[in-house]
Amino acid sequence: MRFFPMLVCSLVLSVVAVLPAHSAHQSLVDQFKGISAISQADLAMQLEKYTIVDVRTALEFETLHIQGAHNIEYPSTKFGKKIETLHQKEKKPMVFYAGGVFCVEPLQATQAAHDLFDVNEVHAYPGGISEWIKEQAGKTTYKGVSPAPQKKLISTSQYEKHLLAPMAFEEKISDKYEVLDVRTYNEREGVGIFFGHESWAPLNRYGKLLKTIKQAQSKGKMFLVFDDHGHRTQMLQYIFRDLGIKDYYFMEGGAKNYYAMVAKMHGRDYDHGQMGKHVDAHAHQGTEADGQSSPDMHGSHKKQDEAPKHDHSM
Repeated sequence: MRFFPMLVCSLVLSVVAVLPAHSAHQSLVDQFKGISAISQADLAMQLEKYTIVDVRTALEFETLHIQGAHNIEYPSTKFGKKIETLHQKEKKPMVFYAGGVFCVEPLQATQAAHDLFDVNEVHAYPGGISEWIKEQAGKTTYKGVSPAPQKKLISTSQYEKHLLAPMAFEEKISDKYEVLDVRTYNEREGVGIFFGHESWAPLNRYGKLLKTIKQAQSKGKMFLVFDDHGHRTQMLQYIFRDLGIKDYYFMEGGAKNYYAMVAKMHGRDYDHGQMGKHVDAHAHQGTEADGQSSPDMHGSHKKQDEAPKHDHSM
């Protein structure tokens, strides 16, 4: 089954090739002028010196986050007000982070914060939770428990067993699988990939996501899941484990990797960090964060679902 010809006109193509993970940090940082990035080692050594802000969805944050972090989703209509209030309360330099190496949200959040604070007071941690957990489990919170219990954490090798390259992912699409697009409204930008075959159930609308998963589970379906850049599905694996779901695959590198595959097949290069680079947190309206009304895939408006209350015994 092939869908990529339908996507060509909607791709954002550039002359920058897809970058390996080891060089992606600096490449993304370079696209945001004036951004100060902090390394994992430096952040871990002086964690209490900073106010740590996790800009992912509440679901992702409640599952796993850097110890002591605050959750303020980016982008959201109240982002600026919330971080200003937090900064006034704690009066410490701020560090923003998200899921992983190709996440632009912490860089965008840091850039937005520059409008409110001195440049030396705001930093980005580009490695995100996916890099952090590999070395800093002792400074990580899992479902409210700190430090995170090692036996509860899903290892990189366990996660990688469920990864499929974009083409292999596409080839598996059939009636046996429920195809889930878990990108947020802002990431999706109204554009699906597998038209007529996917269900949109964003991570920051947990009620809708859980309902979609359970409905498919009751029908005996397996799951094919993709996010924006391949790091957010790691948190979804914890939900699948809690629900007893074993037959599922995630698209390696997410939608951006799929776009890169399509671009390469047409003799072009695709930049992982280019899409969404210029989002302005203060100008952005109609997001799903903070319980604001936002359009769903049919154009109607629904309120943001609350984050789940996790059972720490799971």
